[in-house]
Amino acid sequence: MPKLLEMMNNTLAGVESIPGSADSDHAQVFLTGLPRSGTTYAYQLIADHLKVGYISNIVARFWSRPAFGAALHQALAESGVDRDFDYKSNGGNTIGVFNVHEFGYFWARHFHLSSREPDLRGFDDKIVDWDRLALDLSELANVFEAATVYKNIIFGQMAARLDQNIPAARFVIMHRDPVDVAASLLHLRQNMPPDRQTWVGIKPRNYGDYAGADLHTQIANQVRALDEGLTHACKKLPAEQILKIAYKDICRDPESALTSIARFIGIEDRRDPLRTDYPQVITQHSVVSKSSLDILSKFDRRSLEKSMVNAGY
Repeated sequence: MPKLLEMMNNTLAGVESIPGSADSDHAQVFLTGLPRSGTTYAYQLIADHLKVGYISNIVARFWSRPAFGAALHQALAESGVDRDFDYKSNGGNTIGVFNVHEFGYFWARHFHLSSREPDLRGFDDKIVDWDRLALDLSELANVFEAATVYKNIIFGQMAARLDQNIPAARFVIMHRDPVDVAASLLHLRQNMPPDRQTWVGIKPRNYGDYAGADLHTQIANQVRALDEGLTHACKKLPAEQILKIAYKDICRDPESALTSIARFIGIEDRRDPLRTDYPQVITQHSVVSKSSLDILSKFDRRSLEKSMVNAGY
């Protein structure tokens, strides 16, 4: 299957621009934050309740020309295929045709980075074809005929560049206490297969300074570097283009969070009521919104807290 998908995408990459798709008035919304800050959960909420375009698992199979995937997504939705939102994820990965996807292959292709562990030390915005990226996103929004939402942690590190090059860009920033972010990252890495435990997620520009350090030091410095990068990028954006949402708030009151996001995007009239089964669906996130330090052993908790202090928290 991966080989067939690669062949399909290689073929679609040569297709000329879709007629009438070069310009779009729809908002392009970039959902981001620190890793383990609730971005996947927020993305699922948005996709499930707001009438927006988004990257589903089916759209993500068309990473070279996502507009074709969006057309298939729309056709399946109109045919009555179940939307299968279960609000579960594993390291950002979900199951189900219509469930949300980070679109790693697509962003890696445009930014010339690894899709699994993007290394910011190798990022050069001068070699990014920003016009091609803007066209791909415009095509997507026009197929969906709606504001389109994308989710990836990498956006937070290059928000200013996205704002400069993508028309109608908006940014929804998820915030979670950095100590809880670090604890959740530690728990994730400890439960990964042995070949994936050496690193998870983005490698900041200063990765080489602590690549050989112990696990707790690595994570504390990763969080610190990404936190600083996100803060720096956001300072370059106009205040009206940023909406910050606290993870604990979206867990406690998803209705208010959805209302704020819909208003921010400009689609107050394009949202569905909160699902009737939502209280059952959300239980896991209500629990997770508490301190992630509680899931760690005493040794890990103390070591991580010490490392976070050393990293500047």
